[in-house]
Amino acid sequence: MASEICFLDDVDDNKDDKEDNDRCEDALDPFDSGVADRDGGGDGSSTTGQISEVEGPNVDDARKQWHLTEQLQSQQQEISELKRNRQEVIDNLQGKHQEEIDNLKKSQDETMDGFRKKQDDLEVPINGSRDIKVVC
Repeated sequence: MASEICFLDDVDDNKDDKEDNDRCEDALDPFDSGVADRDGGGDGSSTTGQISEVEGPNVDDARKQWHLTEQLQSQQQEISELKRNRQEVIDNLQGKHQEEIDNLKKSQDETMDGFRKKQDDLEVPINGSRDIKVVC
């Protein structure tokens, strides 16, 4: 993109219009020739202020390349945003799954502790120190 905008000067200031035009850049289209074609004849002699564009296969190819580059940059930005969103989803899911895993481990530990306690209550020592009563 051009860094400055050119306003063509119709006043005779003893400067060649070609020099004025050579100093100017078109800010809207990087492929514009910047040569004043005030009457459509390409010589810069009229006062209509129109600018003709350079045409040809190289310019067309350059325009296509420029537009493709813009599309590529836009798509790269979209990809970056999608990657960020994907990572956020993954982080959220991992956090939820980790919480579920922690809850399951806690529940499993509590269950195992309950089974151990019941097993200890039911265990009869081999040496027979416990009295077993049979009720009929």
